[in-house]
Amino acid sequence: MASHAPREVGPPILLASTTYDHVIDRIQLSPDGMHYVAKLRSADDPEGDRAAQFVLGTRYGPPVPLGKGLSAGFLSNSLVAIYEVGAGQQVRVVTLDGHVELTTSMPALADDATFFTDTGEWKIFGVHARKYLRVQKSSLEPVEWALRPMVREVVDVGPLLVFTAWDATPLATSIAGATSEVVRVGEGDKDHDVAHTLLDIQLQRIPGDTSNVLCFSHDESRTHVSLLDATTRRLTPLAWLPGVISQAAVAPDRRVVMRSSFGDVVLFNPRNDVVSIVDTSEVDDPSDIAIGDHAVVVVQWTAHGSQIMFYSTSTIE
Repeated sequence: MASHAPREVGPPILLASTTYDHVIDRIQLSPDGMHYVAKLRSADDPEGDRAAQFVLGTRYGPPVPLGKGLSAGFLSNSLVAIYEVGAGQQVRVVTLDGHVELTTSMPALADDATFFTDTGEWKIFGVHARKYLRVQKSSLEPVEWALRPMVREVVDVGPLLVFTAWDATPLATSIAGATSEVVRVGEGDKDHDVAHTLLDIQLQRIPGDTSNVLCFSHDESRTHVSLLDATTRRLTPLAWLPGVISQAAVAPDRRVVMRSSFGDVVLFNPRNDVVSIVDTSEVDDPSDIAIGDHAVVVVQWTAHGSQIMFYSTSTIE
């Protein structure tokens, strides 16, 4: 199946829009699309790398503070997990009314550890003592893999790792200074090459899926989406989307919302091969996105803080 342009339908319906007098990012949407959790961006931390205040908001009400952390996500429609770094690392699980249900200490991971929530469970993947390490709610005994050299991006997919690495032998040696990458699947101590590219590839986990990963690569004007089966190491082209990818978020059923470097917000459903683009009169410079079961949220920074817009995904369902 070759990469192709999916069928375009009308723009998604705007469900609600609210403003907040702070700049926010790292937004996550509850499965029912009614609540969001986001991190406040401070002027002295332009990349958002430090622990900062998280807030919990709804489509129609002002957000409330949840406490400091590096990242956060929904475990369900009523529980939020916050990954905190202070005197020690820990995960704190709170209800939507602020009640603390659980606090769990963590091994000390590198600052760029990946925190995600998946089918009612929190997981953290990062580097500890020169090894890749995963710790999760159901098993506080760490799962370890050997550290790979020259890795740019790595995704934890159940028993396997999927990662992009700089290729030691550039594919197009005739292009001066060309840098190529290889997509690999790590199985135990063995690594298997899946694909090579001269372009950056972004990998996205599919929540709840321990076999497949979505891969996004781009040329000068469009983004190619492929499905990688990490078990069989088969890469299947799905479609190409308009614009060069800046960010993507994926739902458990593989629906995608993508933010392009051209300022477009694109919704894509690979199951029915349909794409829907947010009206540029409503959003022309998005800064963050997230997706729930039947809604997406788009953040656009303003002179006074942030505008937060909720859209239905009904146009691609």
